Amino acid sequence: MVKSKLLKREDVSDIVGLPVVVLDAAREFDEDDEPAIGVPHLEELSAAAAVTRCQMAPRLRGRELRVMRKMLDLTQPALGEALGGIANVASMSRWESEAMAIDDRAEKLLRILVCQRLAPRAPGVSFDLDALLALTLTKREARMTAMEFRQVKKKVGHSVEDVWVTAVAAAAKKAA
Repeated sequence: MVKSKLLKREDVSDIVGLPVVVLDAAREFDEDDEPAIGVPHLEELSAAAAVTRCQMAPRLRGRELRVMRKMLDLTQPALGEALGGIANVASMSRWESEAMAIDDRAEKLLRILVCQRLAPRAPGVSFDLDALLALTLTKREARMTAMEFRQVKKKVGHSVEDVWVTAVAAAAKKAA
């Protein structure tokens, strides 16, 4: 028999590939004494995390670049083309391994591409192109603070769905 329990706060960074904590959503399953963590709507959570992270000022780390490229289902050559040919495979490989810093222009273009392509998969997270264009990139943080998400009910089209929102947005909605 499978037992499960709802977890109040669970770090799912290893599952998502970005620094993410989910609140009141992950479940711990225990089948035959082998625990496993389950996260509902994982693809939507991953997209919400990528869109949220791209709108934050600290520069992207190499691992984040690689995770986002894979979320876009792009190879390094295809990403180079999607960025208008401003980077070759060797440069992208060095960015992802952090052997070379990504320049501001390429990073902004990558962030815009990620937000434009992944925002439709994350209806609980908003994307503001003007704010992203105006964003001043800051120094990478030694360790990025995990982004916190929770699921809320939201009208999407003609139905009400569970969507991922940042915990800050969820608290603001609850207070209103």
